[in-house]
Amino acid sequence: MDGTVFLSDGRQPVIWRLLPGDAGLDTLVRHEEFGNLQGLALDGRTGTLYAADYLTGIYRLRAAEGSAPEPLFPGEHYLLKGTDGPAWHEGRLYTIQNGTHPMRMSEVDPGAGTAVEGIRVALDRALESYGEPTTGIVHQKSVYYIVNSPWGYYGDDRRPHEDGWPPARIHRYDIR
Repeated sequence: MDGTVFLSDGRQPVIWRLLPGDAGLDTLVRHEEFGNLQGLALDGRTGTLYAADYLTGIYRLRAAEGSAPEPLFPGEHYLLKGTDGPAWHEGRLYTIQNGTHPMRMSEVDPGAGTAVEGIRVALDRALESYGEPTTGIVHQKSVYYIVNSPWGYYGDDRRPHEDGWPPARIHRYDIR
């Protein structure tokens, strides 16, 4: 794309946009069905933006227009809920899910419509021994993601308790 930055807002049902050269954010889309926005992934070839909502699943929208988000319906045997971090690479969406059991990373072929065309579930699921997986990126045919997010080190006051906070652990999954 053109250097536009997209941000999800976990406190309100909004995806923000910062256009190149602009000084402030503008609303790309407000969608009342968003319950708890998490990560975003962009298909730079088509301009499709994928938004992970922890409570309601994954949505697709046209990034340039801010079109109405369409939910991806994966079928009755698989959930896209509980996704923190989606990552995009060569026609595939890699989902890092900590709201599932087991926690996992899966590969999704989102297809052209709202029906998911293919899924490889639990590509990497030996994650619970690390902690809670969260967000990641794709770099040179590998997915790198954090496997020990620090949620357990926050108190009821929403402040981090740094005693015993372990260093971040990054895991790599090689795409086949």
